[in-house]
Amino acid sequence: MDFFVSLWNGFMVLPASFRCLVLVVIVLLIFAKICGNQFLGKAGEHWASQELSKLPSAEYRVLNDLVLNDSHGLHQIDHVVVSPYGIYVVETKNYTGSVIGDAKYANWLLYVGGQKRKFHSPLRQNYGHIKCLQELLGLDESMFVSIVCFANRTKVKVTVHSDCEFVVHTDDLRSTVLNHPQSRGLDAEGIAQKLQMLNVTDKKIRKQHVKQLQSVHR
Repeated sequence: MDFFVSLWNGFMVLPASFRCLVLVVIVLLIFAKICGNQFLGKAGEHWASQELSKLPSAEYRVLNDLVLNDSHGLHQIDHVVVSPYGIYVVETKNYTGSVIGDAKYANWLLYVGGQKRKFHSPLRQNYGHIKCLQELLGLDESMFVSIVCFANRTKVKVTVHSDCEFVVHTDDLRSTVLNHPQSRGLDAEGIAQKLQMLNVTDKKIRKQHVKQLQSVHR
């Protein structure tokens, strides 16, 4: 107890401007700890959205941050690109470090600063999104392409086993969509309108779902 009293007394004799600076730094560190992951996630989604916005608008409709409700519950989907050539479902991950994984496995590894941790496979996560879209749109799975998009700074070594699954960096996102047509003759405008109509916009429901996702998908 005496230690903390001495520490406080020592802090109080410092110049007022320096004390304010220390308090600001402490608040920022607390904010980064609580909100850092959410901020990074939103930044990754923004960069991906910017890249997707460069697609030819006459043929590609980009829908961002969809929350859809199927028979299994709510699904938050970062980006859906609807075109006559297929439906591209994009899950973004804004990680620092190195990612190693395999599409066959439920968990991948993230290495940062000599430490490693497991995280749920984004391809598995995205597969759930595709099944949701299948149910709501009544389309065959062959119409969909699954794309996991990592930030450009992330080092990625992931093995995939399907020509309908891709793990890319942000800079390669647009070309991945353009270079991999999956079907012909889809009613892109009709599908986009239906998804917009089904999108859950209630802020309270969306916020609760985001909290639930944060506890499951790190």
